[in-house]
Amino acid sequence: MTDFASLLLDQCEDWVLLVNPKSLAIEAASPACLLALGYQDLVGRDISEIECALPDLFYWDSVRSGLIEPLDRREGLYRRQDGDILPVEKSIRPLASRGGDFLAIHLHSIDEEKSRNHELESTLALVRATLESTADGILVTDLEGHIRNFNRRFAEFWNLPEKWLLLGEERRIYRCMLHRFISPKAGRSFRDSARAAREQETFALLELKNERWLECRSRPQLVDEQILGRVYTFADISARVQAEAKLQEAMQQAHAASVAKTDFLNHMSHELRTPLNAILGFAQLMQEEGCSPHEEKVDLMLKGGWHLLSLINEVLDLARVEAGKVDLQLENVPLQGVLRECLALIRPMSETKSIDLQQLENFPSLYVQADPRRLRQMVLNLLSNAIKYNRPEGKVWITLSATDHIVSIEIHDTGIGINAEDITHLFENFSRVGSSQHIEGTGIGLAFSRKIAHLMKGDIRAISTPGQGSTFILTLPRAQPIETLADTPPTASRRLAPLRILYVDDDATNRLIVKAMLRKQPVELETAETGAQALQRMHLGQIDLLIVDMHLEDMTGIDLVNHLPPPDTPGAPVRFMLSASDDADIKNRARNAGIQRYLTKPLDIKEFLEAIAEVHRQQH
Repeated sequence: MTDFASLLLDQCEDWVLLVNPKSLAIEAASPACLLALGYQDLVGRDISEIECALPDLFYWDSVRSGLIEPLDRREGLYRRQDGDILPVEKSIRPLASRGGDFLAIHLHSIDEEKSRNHELESTLALVRATLESTADGILVTDLEGHIRNFNRRFAEFWNLPEKWLLLGEERRIYRCMLHRFISPKAGRSFRDSARAAREQETFALLELKNERWLECRSRPQLVDEQILGRVYTFADISARVQAEAKLQEAMQQAHAASVAKTDFLNHMSHELRTPLNAILGFAQLMQEEGCSPHEEKVDLMLKGGWHLLSLINEVLDLARVEAGKVDLQLENVPLQGVLRECLALIRPMSETKSIDLQQLENFPSLYVQADPRRLRQMVLNLLSNAIKYNRPEGKVWITLSATDHIVSIEIHDTGIGINAEDITHLFENFSRVGSSQHIEGTGIGLAFSRKIAHLMKGDIRAISTPGQGSTFILTLPRAQPIETLADTPPTASRRLAPLRILYVDDDATNRLIVKAMLRKQPVELETAETGAQALQRMHLGQIDLLIVDMHLEDMTGIDLVNHLPPPDTPGAPVRFMLSASDDADIKNRARNAGIQRYLTKPLDIKEFLEAIAEVHRQQH
């Protein structure tokens, strides 16, 4: 090689090697190539020591045998001085000179380029894998709406033929999407709104054919704060929409069932209480008037009738609790007065059973947050159980305790007790545990009482020792004392003018009972069978008290009252309602219509006459 050629090679900034084709020895190397490969000098080295790819070795074997073939842009591997392998791209050309024939190798590294390409390919593969693995359908468009990218889920959601996607037939794709909408108008509206939202995010629920729903969100595609297009994501929410529809249908069915159950309870209450009203009404009248020599039979008839009524009330009350139809009027109730009243009511039963019912001890005045009527019902139920399940000559007593927030009413007895296995079933519906099977009752009193206590944010629990007795603990929220008005001094008794009453009921037996109950009272009683007759009579005036049955032939009692002037109108009568229904909704409707007292059949003579006497006193 001439000195001039060596000088040119020394000034070359490319990677160049000159190889003797006969010996395969390197005759010269550019400084740039030496630097890249890390060698001080390569002259004299066999090229096969530097090139290490298998195709490279085959090539030089061919050259050694005399077969020289030029190469263009072929990849190979070069071994650096430090042992690392450097990927290269090389071209080989034969050169002839006065100094001899050479093979000129021009090469450059492709390691960085491959690395960049590999990184780009990895990024693209990751993006594609992410797009394909998501459960959402994704569509990417440019600003003119041309499709730039999508994933398979998008094609599945819209049921698009694969060949259209491969060929990029946008018109057919968009036409197919519009055809999937439940209505063409909805499809066009979605398309236009999405195109109009250049910089805003959008959200839409898309109703498609075959009861399918898609949730679509779109947002601008930004690169360096420049909007290049839009990205749409589609989620198939058909299952959720169908589940919500089924839930709504189930709720409607449950509501219809609840209404039907309420109607059934009201109907049963009416059908059961109506004949009992006649039985108990006439039996009470016979007892009041004297029925010798049948007093004992009448007493037994009354006892059986009231017991049957209590069973009916318990069953209907439990059904109302479970149907969520119990009407609670929570008040700050003075507990001592309620307990003394319950003890007085239950004392005849304790005397019959020879049970020592002890007086309430002198505790500080306590108030609870409760419905007064339901509170009496719970306490009476617990007291009656303590007496029924007691031993002869046993004892029943009440103790009270309180914290800042809770009042506990403990009812103790010295009865037969309850074993641990039975006590777990004590508050179940229709449960008659242990040896109590022979004792009368429905087995739902405790279950009902506990449910009512829970509705008043309280509880009932039991502690018992077999053979020694039981303690039932009723807990209720503690309340603050209420201010009471001073008692009004009694007025001197005077003779009152007769009370003018109009009683409206389409049942002849009920009219007969009320007439008999009021026969000896200072009243002037008129009756009517229909609402129309009652309204005709009311227009004549001079009625102090209107007593109306809930169900009449031509209208309801509430309809009748709604035809009257408001209760505070001068001269307007007091309004009572008699009904065989004890439903809370009906009571509220009656109260809202201006009914001032709601009496439930069967009528208790004492309660009924006391209500009449109270109106008499107020009217005069």
